[in-house]
Amino acid sequence: MMPNRTQSTPSQSPLDAADMTLTPRPGSRWEVALDAAAVLAFLSELMRGAAAGTYEGVILVAAMLIAAAGRRKFPASAAAAAIIASGLVAGVPGAAIPVWVIAQVCIFSLTLRRSGVASVALPVLHACTLYVGGLVFLRLEPFDVVSLSLPVWTAAAASAGYALRSHNETISALRDKVAASAAAKDSEIQRRLGEERIRIARDLHDAVAHNIAIINVHSGAAEKALDQDRERAKESLEQVRSASRNVLRELQDILLILRSAGHGDDAGPIPSVEGIPALLESSRELGLAIDATIEPLPGVSPAGEAALYRAVQEALTNAHRHGNGRAQLVLDSQGGSIVLTISNTYRPGRDRQGGYGLIGMRERAESAGGDLYTQDENGTFLLRVTLPAIKTKERK
Repeated sequence: MMPNRTQSTPSQSPLDAADMTLTPRPGSRWEVALDAAAVLAFLSELMRGAAAGTYEGVILVAAMLIAAAGRRKFPASAAAAAIIASGLVAGVPGAAIPVWVIAQVCIFSLTLRRSGVASVALPVLHACTLYVGGLVFLRLEPFDVVSLSLPVWTAAAASAGYALRSHNETISALRDKVAASAAAKDSEIQRRLGEERIRIARDLHDAVAHNIAIINVHSGAAEKALDQDRERAKESLEQVRSASRNVLRELQDILLILRSAGHGDDAGPIPSVEGIPALLESSRELGLAIDATIEPLPGVSPAGEAALYRAVQEALTNAHRHGNGRAQLVLDSQGGSIVLTISNTYRPGRDRQGGYGLIGMRERAESAGGDLYTQDENGTFLLRVTLPAIKTKERK
């Protein structure tokens, strides 16, 4: 049963938890607080102007408030306006502090959203403007703590913007890295699942097809001999029972592989060349005349042995199904390679359209470092599997 995706709740990674502290716009929580500071600065200047009966400073601070409102989309323009306004306080010295507070808000937004020359040059220029303004308009001493704190104030605002932007970029880079890693892992999982599905399909085909052919032949023979030759019918039914047990055993091995928590190839018995004589014997019992030559072989890898066994099993099944009752098999070594050659003639007019058997044999041979060659001409089908031989020590 497939899980209901609408009800599933994915686990939250530390990066996701960290990202929840950041809204899509960089530093928006910081800037909401700074918006409030800018509004308070304007209100303080408005109250001072109303009390004094002069509104020149209010107009200047209002202009700065408008610039601060547009700093999210136009941070460089807002920072330039802040520098100009910081210089214009020469005409209204009483509005210096409110103007400079809003100017620092604009400087913070600039360094938060922009990089490059402008994000450095404009804060430096503003720091110089504040320092000169403190000396000229506030009549501070050059090395007075307050006069020196004015450029440091700008440096702190700019540094806070730099730091928060760097933090956002780091989080974004980590998020992208995690997403790429998850995508790569998911791709690898899908690839392995695909390979496992193909391997299971090969095992099911190889394990079942041969024994089903045996069951089919002997059940037909038993049906014909049931009334005339009960002893022969009994022998055929015994062969059906034996083949059925083989099918069940093969399926149980495959199910054991599927249930195994480890690697599937490590679970259950692995077919080997030692089982080839039994395959020949079972095919002969089906009525297939086989001329077999099996020479002593050098070392063969486990995957190679399984490929040879399954190739013989599939080829003999096809020879019995499509052929005219005879097949030739040669298994020997040639120049450092293991070569399996199987040929059979087939009856004219038979459908030779291939199924998944040859595909599975080719995949097994290639996975063991070998190859598969087939030839179909003049009523003869030839199959050749070539695998690399390995040293006995390496095989162990």
